[in-house]
Amino acid sequence: MTTKILVVDSKPEEMDPILHWLQQEGYQITLTTNGEPAIQLAEQIQPDLIFIDTAMPDVNGVELCRLVRRTSSLARVPIILISSHVESEARAESIRAGADARCPEGRQ
Repeated sequence: MTTKILVVDSKPEEMDPILHWLQQEGYQITLTTNGEPAIQLAEQIQPDLIFIDTAMPDVNGVELCRLVRRTSSLARVPIILISSHVESEARAESIRAGADARCPEGRQ
């Protein structure tokens, strides 16, 4: 069975290298450029993983992460929030919203 990844990013061209690599590795990628339809799309395809850009114009990534976590059929799907912000407070807000936190040992 192919692993399904949902990518939610208002500027998907910035993720082209990552998306291309994931597709080459055999992952099934579904892309939406808008946070509004992301929940419905996720419920429809039941992804194994969700990448969400934090800087989107309609629903920001942190809020979308919260909405995904409140959706019973999606609550356990791993979420990776993608951000250019490296401040610890931005990371902490993402974790509080429900993003999955897996850092190498010794890194915060």
